[in-house]
Amino acid sequence: MFDEHEARRLLGRAADTIEVSSALSAPPPPRRRTALIAAAAVAALAVGGGIVASQLDIGDDNQDPTAPHADGTVPSVFSHSEGSARALLSAAGYDVKIEERHACTEAGRAEQTRPVAGSPLPARSAVTLVVSLGPAPGWLCESISNKSDWEFLDFANGRGPAPRFAKTVTVVLDGGKPYTLTSDEASDPDAWGDPLPLKVLADATHEVQQINGTWVTPVLAVTNGIPKLDRCGVTRPAFVGFREARTLDIEFLVDGVFGCPPSVDVYRTDGLIDSVVIHNKKGFGAGGPEHVGVPILVGHTYAEAEDRLRSLDLVAEARQVATCTDRPGRVIAQRPRQTSRAVRGSAVMLDVAKAPASGCDYGAAPDMEDVAELFVKFARGEISSPPVDTPVDLYLGHTLQKTIGAVDANDPATYDLCTAYAGVSCPMSAVRLISEHAGGLQYDAAIPNLSCLETLGELPPGLDDPRRTVAISPREAGGCGEQWVVLLSVNDVGQVGAVDVVLGAP
Repeated sequence: MFDEHEARRLLGRAADTIEVSSALSAPPPPRRRTALIAAAAVAALAVGGGIVASQLDIGDDNQDPTAPHADGTVPSVFSHSEGSARALLSAAGYDVKIEERHACTEAGRAEQTRPVAGSPLPARSAVTLVVSLGPAPGWLCESISNKSDWEFLDFANGRGPAPRFAKTVTVVLDGGKPYTLTSDEASDPDAWGDPLPLKVLADATHEVQQINGTWVTPVLAVTNGIPKLDRCGVTRPAFVGFREARTLDIEFLVDGVFGCPPSVDVYRTDGLIDSVVIHNKKGFGAGGPEHVGVPILVGHTYAEAEDRLRSLDLVAEARQVATCTDRPGRVIAQRPRQTSRAVRGSAVMLDVAKAPASGCDYGAAPDMEDVAELFVKFARGEISSPPVDTPVDLYLGHTLQKTIGAVDANDPATYDLCTAYAGVSCPMSAVRLISEHAGGLQYDAAIPNLSCLETLGELPPGLDDPRRTVAISPREAGGCGEQWVVLLSVNDVGQVGAVDVVLGAP
């Protein structure tokens, strides 16, 4: 018998099969092999969430990859386009509102929902779908995913057309025996064999995990190069030799020890996919090497980064990069990227800023970190006055809340704000966040790319220039509820003219 939860799950699967453009035009008819599922799911979800007196046998596909979801929870939109994410949420009974913002993801891709995936929420409630506008001008994104990566995941989920395949395609699943498909066979997900290798990827994109008390969805980590000879106890297939591939890892951002996430190595010749090697998810019982999470090192001094890596049994390897935009001795880039995985004992490559031989014309620009340090000292009660200009604009999630004057700026209580935001109780303020944080802080030129930050609007003028801003945030943030950023706008004499508080949605 269908209950409401089963009906919603079937509707979600039906949404996965609908191709919808980002313009949100009417979706075309679903593929024939899933039309029965969609029809049955719609019939099952009666008004008021009742139970129908029929049952549909859809075989092994009944296995639910979103096991953490309970009845009436927000589904994950990871890897969806705006159109398919809207269809998924609408099929689950939610009123969908669209919010666009810049992100290190392909424009038009779903970034997250508010409330977050896994949150209990009754039907007919409003859900905000956050859609990527792509990186903002000047952003340096750690992720190198591109359109073809997301389209491959769309194909694995039955949401989009097949990628461009060579005349013959060799497929390997978890170190098994290689087999070949013709181009036409490879374009049909059902022809990939049983168990279906593509289902490994599809299930991974649907997964939601509870980390530090918060439901989170995975991220897509992409690397180019020769895949490792041994991956968690599975040897790289001999037939690929030392060819380079594009590896897609579907992983969760957790600082600490990792298992082995689902992944796919995609090999191309002249732009056509000729080999696909898929790895199932493995834990530590798989006999693979132990992995650790690579911490956030950008913004730290090289000495700090080296000490942090040493504590995780990782080795720092540095190269100096001449630049006038970063403080000498600071880490400006890292590989592997933050919160990706690295085998214990392996090296992490760090780009460390140095001044060019010709010198830099810094003019009268203040040292942003010095301004941040003074603001932190004021927040912690170590000095009586902050380095502020007057008036000072106070923002919450990029939205102006109030402006304070010269006398008020010296009173920590005047920084308090009270607006419904990110599920946090009133009052909230930049001063409270900093003073109540017991751990270390990091300073960045712009807001770091944290997974759960929630905004109420676009970044306003004056706070969108990384040459005149400094972002203060915790060095080690756990769950979404522990993520926050205080963004300061600094004028040419080192005075703060605006303070923006951005919180992680729980």
